[in-house]
Amino acid sequence: MIGLIFSLLLSLYGLILIVKEYGNKTLVLPTVYASKPGQDILLGLFCIILIFYPGSHFLLIGLIIFKYCTKIHFIKFSKMINFKSSRQGIRWTVTFIKFWPVIFIFSMLSFFFFQDYPLQSNVNQLRGDDTNQIISIIISSLIIAPIIEEIVFRKFLYTGFKSTLGIGISAILSSFIFALIHLNIFSFIVLFIFGLFLCYCYEKYNTIYAPIWIHFMFNLFMVLSILAK
Repeated sequence: MIGLIFSLLLSLYGLILIVKEYGNKTLVLPTVYASKPGQDILLGLFCIILIFYPGSHFLLIGLIIFKYCTKIHFIKFSKMINFKSSRQGIRWTVTFIKFWPVIFIFSMLSFFFFQDYPLQSNVNQLRGDDTNQIISIIISSLIIAPIIEEIVFRKFLYTGFKSTLGIGISAILSSFIFALIHLNIFSFIVLFIFGLFLCYCYEKYNTIYAPIWIHFMFNLFMVLSILAK
């Protein structure tokens, strides 16, 4: 109940922000190009296979670092910690809050139509009594998943698809695969819509750090909502 109230209040706040800003700006999206689209698509699909293969996570992380160690500057990402650079993180957080009402609506629809289907295994594990397992899931959800999934689905797949299919179809296709790999009917619609939003954020801010941060915020709010129940 606490999680539901928190989600509802956040949705109302998001609506207030949307109404306050309505009509003030015209959205102009920059273009995020892929240097080697075919290679990025194949690499993304290979990474998805590694996600499902037991014991391959270190190989997956190593592959991503090897591919983008010269392109993704982790030092820049760490600068978000200081006060001056944290303004960028605040902008991304505000964008996420504005989108939360959409997440809330589709979450309620999923609950209404798919309430007889099981929740994701991580949800049940977070509600369990195994402290080590809970800590492991929190670390995976807040650190590992946002970085790896955004690089794989937005940096590799979406950018690679877009070079030949365009923004719309690429966003739909990459978001569909993103939702599908979680192997859960209950959360499929929400994750698909969230994937589309992450593609939008990648285009809007023209940096992979934006969807990584917003993905972190989404998982953080979800973890807090689950633990609050």
